[in-house]
Amino acid sequence: PNKHGITGWWTRLSEIGAATAILRFTRRSDGRSLLDLDVTPEMAFPLPALMAHTPRDALAIFPDGLGDSVFSTYVSGGRERRTYRGLPEAVDIILDRVSRASGPTYTYLYTDRIDSNAHLLGAEHDLVREAVSELDGEVERLARQLDGNGRVVLTADHGLLDVPTRESYLVRGSDSLMGLLRSPPSGDARVMYLH
Repeated sequence: PNKHGITGWWTRLSEIGAATAILRFTRRSDGRSLLDLDVTPEMAFPLPALMAHTPRDALAIFPDGLGDSVFSTYVSGGRERRTYRGLPEAVDIILDRVSRASGPTYTYLYTDRIDSNAHLLGAEHDLVREAVSELDGEVERLARQLDGNGRVVLTADHGLLDVPTRESYLVRGSDSLMGLLRSPPSGDARVMYLH
């Protein structure tokens, strides 16, 4: 972030003169892997992940299909990664891990179900409410079964608001604005950066 300002879904990388979907590690325009464009993770993420430096036995847990992504590998800081198919399985992994631990541990659990569904369906959709309810129940189960033998910290990278269609503006590739830019817009859907 200190070099590229990774503050949104799309980040402009000067190395390729284009916007990227940085967490997917692809070029925005065509989905091509940044690795194929000679962009290394160290170029995109110049600072080491905090997890690399924790003195505790560390584990990162990601949804199935995300555990080996470039970003997940970076975030885990070279520490062990595991995947899960459903949130109850992830909580079971944590509970088992803590019960077997002989010393302090740090476990990072990433879940994308609420975010993905809210972006796709809207924040008030029944599937989003179901995902929030599931997370609430599983966090409660985790805290209860840890029985004081651990701390649970929840974070989120952003909230969501549904934007009515009448208040949305779509900038197409054919828009005259695009001819004034060095590269396609970056940033996020709600806060665009124009270069």
